[in-house]
Amino acid sequence: MARQPIVTKEKLLEASAATIIRFGLRKSTLEDIGRAVGVSKAAVLYHFHSKEELIAAVVEQEYARFFADLREALAREATAEGKLRVFGLGRFQYIQDRLLAYGAVTKEILESVMPLVRECLVRRREEELGLLRDILADGMRSGEFAPGDPDLMAVAAMAALTGLYDAFLLYGRESRIDEGLEQLFRLLMNGLRRRDA
Repeated sequence: MARQPIVTKEKLLEASAATIIRFGLRKSTLEDIGRAVGVSKAAVLYHFHSKEELIAAVVEQEYARFFADLREALAREATAEGKLRVFGLGRFQYIQDRLLAYGAVTKEILESVMPLVRECLVRRREEELGLLRDILADGMRSGEFAPGDPDLMAVAAMAALTGLYDAFLLYGRESRIDEGLEQLFRLLMNGLRRRDA
């Protein structure tokens, strides 16, 4: 009997993402993922104890890449206003790219099917909120934004951004999302700017 190739977690994560894109979340099996890298289901289970654990790792990896790219883009911006714009546009671009890649695999499907994935998404949403809170707090410290509660403002801004994304995607108006984001950004900036500036 031929020996199976040695497979790394990284290769399994890549194969998992490709398999989900090809077959969809519900139809993808550990056998399909193993077959994609030339190993058995048992070899996949050696690294990940369940399909849920593997999918959670894929989601975690996707978010880690997104945050690394977003932090890099934010570091290039000098102003809090610029950072806020980069955050909103970057977050939307990430969501849009994921929808194009994974199609019907939405956060609702992930959350309803897989509690481990839900935990990952909740943790990552908190990280996004923290990043937004830091942008707002920095703007307040620098005098760019009016004083206020950055925690509360971050929650409100995140709710507005999420609502905008959902509405534009739900109603099939993705082509106008840039206009919608610009309008929302103007609203946010009018509320955040110091009145004496």
